[in-house]
Amino acid sequence: MIDREYYPLAMAAEILECSEDDLIHFAATQKIEVHVLADKYISVRHYKDGSDKYIFLPSVALVSHEYFSSLEISNVHTLLMLIIPGTENNNELFNVFPPFLDGMGEEIELSDFVILHGELMKIKKPVEQNVLAPKDVSDREESTYLNIIGGLLGLMLGETPAGAKQSVYINQSAIVSALLVHYEDKAGISKRTLESKFAKANKSITQE
Repeated sequence: MIDREYYPLAMAAEILECSEDDLIHFAATQKIEVHVLADKYISVRHYKDGSDKYIFLPSVALVSHEYFSSLEISNVHTLLMLIIPGTENNNELFNVFPPFLDGMGEEIELSDFVILHGELMKIKKPVEQNVLAPKDVSDREESTYLNIIGGLLGLMLGETPAGAKQSVYINQSAIVSALLVHYEDKAGISKRTLESKFAKANKSITQE
């Protein structure tokens, strides 16, 4: 194998002796990161402020794993979110649309997706050894995680012996809102999931 900076999905699948569907699954389950190498003008909508833009994507941009999760479940191309490196490490998130600004903009196809060399090497040995299957979390491990979360929630919302607040958060909803502001693009960080996990954590930490 000749080392390259990146590999199209078809080439990566051939090297790993798996299918492109396997690679999509690995991307959906965050085993690997997949990028776009487009070298084309695309129409995008800014994830935060909703503004429409027409930009040239000359280099690699990270594809969010949620896209592959939706693609794997429905086999329908949903909105494609790209994480594009900005200045001073300030990455920007864009939803990619079909051409909509005066009919301009080119489509991004699955053939534009690539796997960088480092990502390919990271997954090559686990694929060969077939050790990428998810491991079940034991009841003891889940209880440990819930107790840690519940303990942290209790500290953040508690008071000192003198009656002073131990954090700036007045209630659990404020913590959820802060997490959504800072980490909404991360797996599991959604209002519904956080509220569900926090409820389980609060119950776990208070059990005798």
